Amino acid sequence: MGVTSIVSMIIGIAVFLAVYADDFKSMTIISIIGRGNSRLKVIIAKFINSVIITGVMFIILALQVVIMAKFMGIEMTHDEALSLCLLIIYEILLTIGYVTMAAIAIYGTGNVAFSVFMVVMLYLIIPTALSLTSLIPVLKSFNLSRYEYNGLLTTGFSSIILGMTASGIVTLILSFIIYVGASLAIIYAIFRKKELDF
Repeated sequence: MGVTSIVSMIIGIAVFLAVYADDFKSMTIISIIGRGNSRLKVIIAKFINSVIITGVMFIILALQVVIMAKFMGIEMTHDEALSLCLLIIYEILLTIGYVTMAAIAIYGTGNVAFSVFMVVMLYLIIPTALSLTSLIPVLKSFNLSRYEYNGLLTTGFSSIILGMTASGIVTLILSFIIYVGASLAIIYAIFRKKELDF
């Protein structure tokens, strides 16, 4: 796990706590629903909030890199600027996906600590476990890490970098729609029937 992944995980936890933790911990989610807001609106509003916060945090991070480079007298080439943009987009998509997947836990249990553990598990434990399957001869041929969200994003961005832009963009869009869309559908299915007595 590289420095950018650690920073991404820290931002993911911060976004998760900023968007979800307080409403569920203080039970203000009950009053939000009680005021006549539909549960679907709450889910969509929270998702949009996490997208905005994630985007802003990573854009600030990218600006810091550019400002530091200017301050140190380093002029970024076109390829370096493109690589930075692709990295930021990758980390934004990864963070939005993992935060949305971890939100399944908070909508299902209302437990903030368990949900934060889910964020860490998505960033660290699952990718590590899937990469270890390559050591098992029977599972090695399946290359299971390729089908995990991070693996699909990596495949998409690798295709873009190698000049297969159309297939890379299709891979990114499909993986985002499948993983994030499925997570939002699961959240709605859980939250729609949940009694709000956390």
